[in-house]
Amino acid sequence: MHNFALMIRDVEGVLSTAKEIFKAKLRDYGMAWIILRPTTLLDLLFIKAHRIRTIEEKGKQEVPDSIEDDFIGIINYSIMTLMKLECSDLSLNSSKETVLDCYSKITAKVIDLLNKKNSDYGDAWKLMLPTSFTDIILMKILRLRSEIEKKGLTKEIAEAHLFDVINYSIFAILTHKKQDGNNKNP
Repeated sequence: MHNFALMIRDVEGVLSTAKEIFKAKLRDYGMAWIILRPTTLLDLLFIKAHRIRTIEEKGKQEVPDSIEDDFIGIINYSIMTLMKLECSDLSLNSSKETVLDCYSKITAKVIDLLNKKNSDYGDAWKLMLPTSFTDIILMKILRLRSEIEKKGLTKEIAEAHLFDVINYSIFAILTHKKQDGNNKNP
């Protein structure tokens, strides 16, 4: 149980970082993102995940943006997509407090689901290869696109895939941080 408490603290740390970046962009750009269709947000998710996979396959990158930042972007785009479905009253004129309340509502659901899944799966994610997180995220995005084409986008369909996308992104960040820490302390 002690290790699980530490893991949840790490998860909350990643989500806090994501929220701070979301808040900064909200301050800089306002609610401009709200005009994006959920399918456009999915394309943005796909682009981020595809960039990570390309860098993993090439073993190098030309643009110095960190992979961790891309995973944070995936988390935020996923949350934004869920916000459009969960808080359908959001608009260009929504207050910062209303938007951040909705963001917090989504992250609370993420943590709740992570608690439940960790109870069933334990720390299996710690045994996964870092590249597997990227592959699973891409697969979840492609499955979601396919389901949208067949059935349309519903809150239930989005949640089924995007909560997993968020969780795998968190696991990827934690795994990269651990690897970076191991590389610094031989």
